[in-house]
Amino acid sequence: MEIHLSDESRYDDQSLTVHVVHEHIRLGKESQHQPPVIATNVYRLTDNGWRMVMHHASPTRVGNPPEILH
Repeated sequence: MEIHLSDESRYDDQSLTVHVVHEHIRLGKESQHQPPVIATNVYRLTDNGWRMVMHHASPTRVGNPPEILH
């Protein structure tokens, strides 16, 4: 499996960061990537370094950049 990321939006704080990206996934020997999914990854800084605490992915239409609401 190969994953290519694009259209990254991010929110960074001292101990929390949120990344919203388009994930373009190619499976096995396929020549083209699947339609992108929009993924949200949340990381928290712990005593042992940054750890992912949440991941969510949903289908999206090609050409719609991810957005983070503030």
